[in-house]
Amino acid sequence: MKKFISILTAAALTAGLAAFAAGCGGSGDADLENGTLSAKGYASLTEAATACVTEEIAGDTTAATYKSYTAERLLEDKEIEKLNITDEQRAKVTRAEEGKITYSVPDADGNAQEYTTDVILVNLGTEVSYYISEPEDGEWLTHSYFDKVNKAYYDNFTAKLSANMSTSTGGVTVTQTMEYELRYTGTELWLKMSIPSTVSPTAANQTIELFAENDDGGIRTYTRINDGQFTTDTTASYSSLEELLEESMASSDSMAQLDHSYFVKTSFGFSLDDQKFTEFIDKMFFSMQLGADIDIGEISFDCYVTDGIVTSSSCKCEISAAAEGQTASVSMDMQMNITDIGSTTIEMPDKLTGLIQPGN
Repeated sequence: MKKFISILTAAALTAGLAAFAAGCGGSGDADLENGTLSAKGYASLTEAATACVTEEIAGDTTAATYKSYTAERLLEDKEIEKLNITDEQRAKVTRAEEGKITYSVPDADGNAQEYTTDVILVNLGTEVSYYISEPEDGEWLTHSYFDKVNKAYYDNFTAKLSANMSTSTGGVTVTQTMEYELRYTGTELWLKMSIPSTVSPTAANQTIELFAENDDGGIRTYTRINDGQFTTDTTASYSSLEELLEESMASSDSMAQLDHSYFVKTSFGFSLDDQKFTEFIDKMFFSMQLGADIDIGEISFDCYVTDGIVTSSSCKCEISAAAEGQTASVSMDMQMNITDIGSTTIEMPDKLTGLIQPGN
């Protein structure tokens, strides 16, 4: 049951929430009000500046290396008041200075290219934390920016996803649609999926419905297929739904493995860097040793941010493979909308009709 739940939740979650963003190519003064303080404190300015590179910039596609830090000016008290930190943290501030970090990133030929980014280093008692601004349009995203705009999804949300898929092989093209709706409250989960039939392209879609709730250090689930009987089960493999979702996100393949180094800031949110994603797909297929020539066509993955939170995403991808004189292709057009963040509720049925125990 553990594997089954993981597959269901990961399918709905990772399709639209697996975007992590990349580095920063900062220019100009730091934005005081729209920034993030590091989660940890460090023993010195140099350690904090180095951590800013390793935590915020470096990633799968960005092997960033810290080079140096140059202090520029001390912040005035009125500027410290503008920083996006808690009152408790602000009370501990003894000093804050703005400066520039220089770091290097290897280019396609392996030659180190130097970049700079703005940073504010904040003394909180005996420790130093870095404070990094949100990226501007065209810049690589910071890790903290991604966490900030996606954080709500790990607490309470509703997500609706629709994916149109078209497969072609042997001159025959089949188009099908998958639909998901997921509601999550932190202690309860409801998921309904409409999946194209694997028996025949003309057969009706298969519908899977899942209820899950925390249950005395484990998870209680109720599952049914095509409006049939519910099957119930209890698992102690996870202590809570929160643990389940965190592991599902961490262990899922493909899009869930993209980190913050694949995306850049846009006027509407952030977008996939198609060249970096193409390299990722090439590596994935190479590691699978399929023995086929892979051609990647149109690729796009856009996330739309409203009031500081991702509220929708869209993904398009075209991939074809040729082997032994035959060619097969797959295209996908996905749309996902996220609503009711912080206000999602689930009505768990008092009595699930036709309830049966596993093995009966």
